Amino acid sequence: MIANPAKFCRSGRFTDASFHFQELFFRLAFLVFSGFFFTLFALPGETISPAENLASFNLTNLNNITLTSDITGEKPQSKVWYHDAKWWAALPNSSGTHLWRLDGTTWSTVLSISSAANSKADCKAVGSVVHILLVKGASTTVELVSLEYVPATQTYQTWSGRPSGSVNITLDDGLETATIDIDSRGRMWLASDGTTQINVRYSDSPYSTWNGPVTLATNVSARVNEDDICVVSAFSDKIGVLWSDQNLKEFGFKWHLDGADPAAWSSKENPPNPFGSTGGGFGDDHLNVAVASDGTIYAAVKTSFDASGYPTIVLLRRLPDATWNSYPVSDQGTRGIVVLNEAEGVVTVAHSRITGASDIICKQSATSSISFGSSITLLSGSYNNVTSTKQNFSDQIVFFASNGATGASVLARAPLPPLDLRGHWAMEEGSGTTLVDSSAYGNDAGTTNNPTWTTGIRGLALNLNGTNQYATAPDDPSLDITDAITLAAWIRPSKTDFATQYIIKKAIMGSTNGYELSLASTGKVFVRFNQVASGNTYRLDSKISYPLNNSAWMHIAATYDGSVIRMYINGVQDSVLAAAFTIATNDDNLRIGAQPDANALYKFQGLLDDARVYSRALSGAEITVLATIPPPPMPTFATDGAGKALDFDGSNDYVNCGNSSSVNITGAITMEAWIRPDVLATQSIIKKNTAASGYELSLSQPNNGRVFVRLNGSATYRIDSSTLYPRDGQTWMHVAATYDGSTIKLYVNGVLEGSITGPSSIVSNTNNLLIGADPIDFSKPFNGCIDEARLWNIARTQQQIREFMCRKLTGSETGLVGYWRMDENSGLTAFDETANNNDGALTNMAENDHVWSGAALGDESAFDYEAAGGYTAGISHLHGDNISATTTSGTISGIQVYRADATALRPEASIPANWTIDPLRFWGVFVVGSSSPQYTVVYDYDGHPGIVSESGLRLAVRDNHSDNSWADLAAALDEGANTLTKTGQSGTEYALASASPDNSLPVELSSFTAAPGFEKITLKWATESELNNLGFILERGLSQNGPFEEIASYLYHPELRGQGNSNQRVEYAYTDEDLSNGEVYYYRLSDVDLAGVRSYYPEIISAAPRELITEFRLHPNYPNPFNPGTTVKFEAPETGSGRHKITLAIYNSLGQEVKKLYDGFIEGGVYEIYWDARDERGNPAASGHYFLRLRGEDYVKTIRMILVR
Repeated sequence: MIANPAKFCRSGRFTDASFHFQELFFRLAFLVFSGFFFTLFALPGETISPAENLASFNLTNLNNITLTSDITGEKPQSKVWYHDAKWWAALPNSSGTHLWRLDGTTWSTVLSISSAANSKADCKAVGSVVHILLVKGASTTVELVSLEYVPATQTYQTWSGRPSGSVNITLDDGLETATIDIDSRGRMWLASDGTTQINVRYSDSPYSTWNGPVTLATNVSARVNEDDICVVSAFSDKIGVLWSDQNLKEFGFKWHLDGADPAAWSSKENPPNPFGSTGGGFGDDHLNVAVASDGTIYAAVKTSFDASGYPTIVLLRRLPDATWNSYPVSDQGTRGIVVLNEAEGVVTVAHSRITGASDIICKQSATSSISFGSSITLLSGSYNNVTSTKQNFSDQIVFFASNGATGASVLARAPLPPLDLRGHWAMEEGSGTTLVDSSAYGNDAGTTNNPTWTTGIRGLALNLNGTNQYATAPDDPSLDITDAITLAAWIRPSKTDFATQYIIKKAIMGSTNGYELSLASTGKVFVRFNQVASGNTYRLDSKISYPLNNSAWMHIAATYDGSVIRMYINGVQDSVLAAAFTIATNDDNLRIGAQPDANALYKFQGLLDDARVYSRALSGAEITVLATIPPPPMPTFATDGAGKALDFDGSNDYVNCGNSSSVNITGAITMEAWIRPDVLATQSIIKKNTAASGYELSLSQPNNGRVFVRLNGSATYRIDSSTLYPRDGQTWMHVAATYDGSTIKLYVNGVLEGSITGPSSIVSNTNNLLIGADPIDFSKPFNGCIDEARLWNIARTQQQIREFMCRKLTGSETGLVGYWRMDENSGLTAFDETANNNDGALTNMAENDHVWSGAALGDESAFDYEAAGGYTAGISHLHGDNISATTTSGTISGIQVYRADATALRPEASIPANWTIDPLRFWGVFVVGSSSPQYTVVYDYDGHPGIVSESGLRLAVRDNHSDNSWADLAAALDEGANTLTKTGQSGTEYALASASPDNSLPVELSSFTAAPGFEKITLKWATESELNNLGFILERGLSQNGPFEEIASYLYHPELRGQGNSNQRVEYAYTDEDLSNGEVYYYRLSDVDLAGVRSYYPEIISAAPRELITEFRLHPNYPNPFNPGTTVKFEAPETGSGRHKITLAIYNSLGQEVKKLYDGFIEGGVYEIYWDARDERGNPAASGHYFLRLRGEDYVKTIRMILVR
């Protein structure tokens, strides 16, 4: 809902607070003209009614300029356009016609484009090119000027497409005005009026030679001044011309199909006149057009009725089906224009209030249902000839008007309804003196006396000493909340006794009314409003006491919705108070951890995390989300082979996966996981049980340690394995249990251990599903590592368990309801890879509990549990290379082989000196058995793409994926058979390696780009894989064809050194400095392998250095609206230190952060970031309005984006 336009800022300048509001939030922005004040009023006899769904305006005056007298006409023309985050205009003064640029609030001339001092321009911008048609006084010769934008200088120059310069075009006697547009084939059309005719002319690029005229109408202009006019507009795949005909008292329109015979035009269409006939009739020589992307045409016209009860300003609309409608706008006024905001679905008509010089006003209507609301005064005074742009807009637009020789302009922005999240201090800084507010309002809080940071409930928390430390957010209108509010924070108090302590407070005890969330000396949490005026009338205390002595975290939250105050403790509603009042506002700062007075009384002692202030009452469900699942940071994952596992300490570590309906299984079930126990003890693997319900897969201590499955807590429905589980801290085991509705089965390493009759069903319960502990009392903790935990609501067969135990799943398999790969490199969440989102919260676990897994896991696997002369299994790759293993001794039940499609050289791993190792894949063998089972492994390397010389080939071996060191297996090389063979083997994982530099794979280059800077160009490139890559060499030239000279090499630039062997994406960069601005430079890239062979990449890229960037600038995203993604461009100053801390984040309409695109330090320069319309977890964002905020040092700017699914 857009606000009523009657409610807007009347001042031409802003206080700091209102400027901040204007900077951050707008929905519909206009540049218009204003004196110092403007008013809203009704014409005589006119009733003002709010226009629903339309924007309100905040106006900021821009500096006036001196022009040739009253030169901002004529009505159909557009003299302004927007490009590269700047407004531009073509206007004349006494020295000629100039290109004007708006910098801040000042217009300045940047280029002389014609000597004509009396021109009236029509401007058509197409990308970086603008075409300007100049109608010069009474002359029938018009001038076409074409310019192209130069980013390096932020100005325009003569269009390189027509370097000869401007073109003179002779039109017809009686010329009043002319306009241009370009059709979908690139043909430019020029429409103009003659004494009694409406004509069009046309020209193909570069628009030097003109053809025509083609006459569309004759016998127009019945009046003595022959003053009928026309306007040309491109729409869909057509070009159209609208004209006035005062002879027939109508408006006429014809269209031409792009690419057809230029003389072929449609029959005339007449927009309807539903108003009757009186005076001069429907038609007059005032018209202006805007075109929607679907081809809908909007035209602001003036009638000649000149009678009471008849409209003077009318909007004509032509739909894509050629249906015309006419809508009254105002019964007075003149010289109307129309502008269109498709993003908001709003059409605006601006015009002089009365005939002659007067106020400039506008009215608005939703495009979905045309009905104009109240008039809004844009410019008070004696002005005329309002003009604007042909471009449709989403966030800002310029209107120009004149009073004699004075041209005036105004920047207008329409503030959005305020976002609900007014302050969010996540406390993740780790150092410094500022708590960054990650809401869209930027209410950063400065800290006092250097509090420290420590591990928090999510990431870091602020540690306050209770003596002299706290944080203060300066007073801001966004924090003056009156009607509804939510205050929330995580706290871990460290005092040993209960004491009054303030958590979030914008009020002063006994002095200033306001709001606070605090701790009482009674041991309770309390929220209080308006204490000075009302005492404790509006105070609510919790029933539960807060913890002491740093013993526990507690989430506290309080809401007020206008009639009820609610207190929540740890996400559960604790107490309620019925009350109706208005929260008082004040000029106090908001303080975190103390009272906002000079003495900072009642300071908090302990840890504070995730403090929030909302301007609405969150629901109980929303509070629960804040209390139990704080938004996690974007995780990174280990994707190679078995990846990561979680290391449980056997004390209090566990993963809480919640109690969603998907895990509350009562019928068929399968539980499975890879485990590496470290001790003999009763331990929990996967459990959702009570003493008489649920399911569990666990380890027992009696009988030397067995795996067991149990349903409904009953010994009747329990199976213990015959196989003992390992407890050496090295050996991994796969365990699985199934229940099909009648039979329970237990498997170890794919072998059936037992089978019994089960219950009729699994009894449900409300306990959470835990990995690594008992949900009844958190006892029986697991000691060791768990990986690849899976939960199914079907009973998997033995064949299926064997088929997938050594390969990773996709998460979309039938019946899979929970899949925790535990491959996160960091963080406190084990993400569920299924669509059920049963994400597990790591409880009492640390960052170093993410460890490399030794589970036998890959991307593909094969097995043999049915021996005939020895167990044999083999697996191949599409390239042709393959591995096989055949058991030779020991007590063996089966064998698994697997292939991992990832580099063999994971982070932290090492290989023998002077070796290279396969960056594409590695292999594994997992033998099921006892008594030291052995096997023969054969690797057939035929087809591997990285082999040139076979003599140096080796087969590397390691115990498993958690082993940091690869060693030489000393396998027998058979070049004739293309194999490496080793007998008597008991290792687990293998990879092809080479001791020869001849075996190399060309580097896979995925990108190569050049970004211009001030007197420099930054080259960036990325590889997706490398094999035996020594490094890169960069060369520079002054033309596409060279010659090129070397400017950087891996030999003396460490940043250009290759990765040797890598199957991961690697990004490189080099900055070429001390270049000449404006000069175009060309670059080519090559790499060198271990054999010294140099390979050139075919792509040659170019760029030109640009002028120095001196300020932050956030450009509109493109495209907007968008789907599936959009590109964000911004600039950072290259002056000063040239290094800046920025945050670039996306928020939804509630003010909640959806995605942080960047948070960190950058060098000055130009940046582009693509948003794929997904949130932090990779889930698609819903259709709607989003807000992109760039925050850097003293700069804050927010733009609105629209996602359309």
